[in-house]
Amino acid sequence: MDTLKTQRRDIADKAKKLRREGYVVGSLFGKEIKNSLLFKVDKLELTKFLRNNGKGSKITLDIDGETHIALIKSIDYDPYKGCINEISMQELLKDEVVKSVAEIVIENRDKVQDGVLQEDLTEVSYSALPSDLVDKVIIDASKLKFGDTLRVKDLDLYKNPKLTVHTNPEAIILSVSASHINEEEEEASEAASANSTVA
Repeated sequence: MDTLKTQRRDIADKAKKLRREGYVVGSLFGKEIKNSLLFKVDKLELTKFLRNNGKGSKITLDIDGETHIALIKSIDYDPYKGCINEISMQELLKDEVVKSVAEIVIENRDKVQDGVLQEDLTEVSYSALPSDLVDKVIIDASKLKFGDTLRVKDLDLYKNPKLTVHTNPEAIILSVSASHINEEEEEASEAASANSTVA
């Protein structure tokens, strides 16, 4: 479990001002936290941290030396400015079931056999105890071929009795459809065949 070091933020500190100074603002909430704990974290440090951790990851949050086991609940990203505006976390308690998401990570996409990979889902929503949290679902695309379809109900995560999956089990995660190149080749072949018949 990775540790993210942050600094406590006073409620009077304006988020816009802190962002100009190179910080990302954040908050930690939880059952045993009366009011959310506000913090700020260096933008570059957070960017580096999020390379291996993302929404749904369980981490150790260090706020001025005070540590909390936390779940990354949301990351407010500004696609236009290409930066993170805010990050929200939930403190994890041993016996409290929490709702989270598992990111779908597809490996070996370039090795898909006889077709084009169509991706329809990027994450799966579920609930579990902190000890059973899963932040990623790894799918090896090299074993897929034309006509294959993978649904939520096909995942080991869905079959895990310790988890309650909220995403529709019939939802399609990915499928392998006909290659556009193959379709064009077929059309060209049919056209050539038709011309030959006419001649």
